[in-house]
Amino acid sequence: MPAIVQGEGAVRNVSSFKKSTIESLIPGKKYKILNATSHPTFGIELKADSVVNNGHLIRTDRGGKKNQKDFFNPKTYNMADASSLANSTRLSLSPVQVKSIGETGVVSTGSQRREVQLSMDGRSALLTLWGKATDLEVVAGDMYIVRNIVPSNDFNKQRCYSSTPLTKFEPYECTELQETFEGVVESVSFASNLIEINDMMLTISKDNLAKIFPGRQFSAVQVTGLKRNGEICEIDVKKAKM
Repeated sequence: MPAIVQGEGAVRNVSSFKKSTIESLIPGKKYKILNATSHPTFGIELKADSVVNNGHLIRTDRGGKKNQKDFFNPKTYNMADASSLANSTRLSLSPVQVKSIGETGVVSTGSQRREVQLSMDGRSALLTLWGKATDLEVVAGDMYIVRNIVPSNDFNKQRCYSSTPLTKFEPYECTELQETFEGVVESVSFASNLIEINDMMLTISKDNLAKIFPGRQFSAVQVTGLKRNGEICEIDVKKAKM
């Protein structure tokens, strides 16, 4: 059973298999926790021999409110900026495209685990979903804002992230800084959701790709639409003038 606690300059999850232990915690009070384990993603886990001592009241100053805001609604970064952040920095990632979704497995500790491959603007990242986050609804090829994740060490030359109990996928609507484009489709990758128009390689959702090539058969069609950076927001086949 989970709870949320605030310490010196940080807000963390705390969990215990004993429901009575969590229910005994009183909001606004300060406690000292002994013999517990700490995980950068899942927070503080109370064990069978953990001890929770009562202490003084927690100060509810502006700093505490800011920490809680950063915990529940962390700052959003693009993939390039997020790549330089320190491990365990809670963040949101946007925009990202889901390239592939792995099968849910179980690790030796009994936790469920699922890998999601992300990409954007030529960068790739691996997001590992843990526990209940493995049940989150996500569609390969779609664009998302991924809320509340934490970075870990790089692996295979890409940034790696882990889910938290607050992780969620929000559909991404590209409405800012849109530019019109027009041209001939020169090449396409149905596997990677990439399309080349006027020497520009752009990412495209599965739905938009199916809109242009419903039979997944390439042809050099004339298209027009809206794009944001390297991502296509809207696209249509340009009709010939009568």
